[in-house]
Amino acid sequence: EKLSLGEPMEIVMHNISRSGVGFLSNVNFVPDQNICIIVEKKRDVKPCQFSATVVSAKSHEDGWFTIGARFHKIQNVTLVKQFRVMEEMTV
Repeated sequence: EKLSLGEPMEIVMHNISRSGVGFLSNVNFVPDQNICIIVEKKRDVKPCQFSATVVSAKSHEDGWFTIGARFHKIQNVTLVKQFRVMEEMTV
């Protein structure tokens, strides 16, 4: 079976670890859905992409959704630290 990517959309990452990511989206995702997260170059973080499986999705009354996803492979600790520094700088 051939896989294809859907339309790109922006998300707001709010939590990242070596094994997964939490993010906000104005589009719902469903558990067991496979996703590809593509991160454009920002500051010192090189462009990269992650494949993951959605493990949780919570709807909020304001039209946003909190999504939890598990990466298909454990990520490099250095990369995760770079994202955490980026988050601190954008708050």
